[in-house]
Amino acid sequence: MPKFSYSAVSLTGEQVSGEQVAVAKADVIKTLRQNGYFPTNVSKVGGDTAKAKVKIPTKVLAGFCTNMAAMVRTGVPIAKTLEILKDQMDNKSLRKIMDDIHESVQKGMSLSEAFNEYHETFPPMLLNMIEAGEASGSLDNCLERAGQYFTRNAKLNSKVKNAMIYPSIIMVVLVVMLIVLLVFVIPTITELYADHDAELPAFTQLLLRVSDFMVESWFIVVGVAAFLITLFNAWISSDLGKSFFDRMKLRLPVISKLIMKIYSARFARTLSSLGAAGVPLTQALTVTSRSIMNRHIEKVIQKDVVDAITRGAEFSAQLEKLNIFPSMITYLVKLGEESGTLDSLLEQAADFYDEEADNAVTAMTAMMEPMLIIIMAAIVVPVLIGALAPVFGMVDVMM
Repeated sequence: MPKFSYSAVSLTGEQVSGEQVAVAKADVIKTLRQNGYFPTNVSKVGGDTAKAKVKIPTKVLAGFCTNMAAMVRTGVPIAKTLEILKDQMDNKSLRKIMDDIHESVQKGMSLSEAFNEYHETFPPMLLNMIEAGEASGSLDNCLERAGQYFTRNAKLNSKVKNAMIYPSIIMVVLVVMLIVLLVFVIPTITELYADHDAELPAFTQLLLRVSDFMVESWFIVVGVAAFLITLFNAWISSDLGKSFFDRMKLRLPVISKLIMKIYSARFARTLSSLGAAGVPLTQALTVTSRSIMNRHIEKVIQKDVVDAITRGAEFSAQLEKLNIFPSMITYLVKLGEESGTLDSLLEQAADFYDEEADNAVTAMTAMMEPMLIIIMAAIVVPVLIGALAPVFGMVDVMM
């Protein structure tokens, strides 16, 4: 029989890990749950048993969770719910996955175990909400909260992406304009200068040299650009590169404030949803740190908060030491710990920062349009002046 390695956490925050021989991964998960542990990772020694990773849009997940919650609440059996949902799905990838999960549930596997087979596809937050919902008998409420979470995420992500469309178009236009000027326009003007033996300004001479190099050695320019892009992608995909880049996001002027509001909303929303579902704090923090989508913050939470809480430290005190999230988050966590209302206070904080992030994106978009036009003019106009100034000078001489 195959051997599986596992890591899990108990309701008291105790973390365990080890290996177990079993027929399938579901058997390991079942054994851990029977012993009072929530598995955080179970994988086959020598290779993961998870299904192939598939990209599912957040908006699709939101609709799926909301619809499934409504059907479970009305008393429709899980197997029948999955069958109905998969037949109604427009997303082919999710429909195929639901077909597989439906088959697994019909064979006797629990819903959480069937979903965990696709832990490379589904967010950890959803997997933990389903597991907690099954364990507490409140699967409909957990799915509804997950649906609300993904809906808010999808709306904010959509707004951020839409805000970046205009800058992206401007940057592409700027690069194309510079290439056209340097490769096609300036060489034509160069012939005019050569015919009149005109004395050219230093900046114009520099432009001519750059233009000549791009025309005669374009393959070097393309090769170097491709190499640098490949090197940057490789570095940014590495753990060191991701941590460095994510750390830099928190230090960028103006933009860092917007990014921090988005991170704060994700942190508060995810932790609130998992806590309300009954997921232990240490496990909820582990999942929450990943959902923020910032490797630097994830590492800091894991190292300085989760480990400290496991040793008996106070959550709010450890969060305050990080000095990453706004003071409002830290204050509400401390107040929630003292009053026993941590989940509801975090949800209020999430609503507040969602609204703040939405307003910040709108304001940034309004500011960005004139700024980009100014930047574009500041780059293109000097090039045009440098290329055409001698032409006007020759016209004055001839007149």
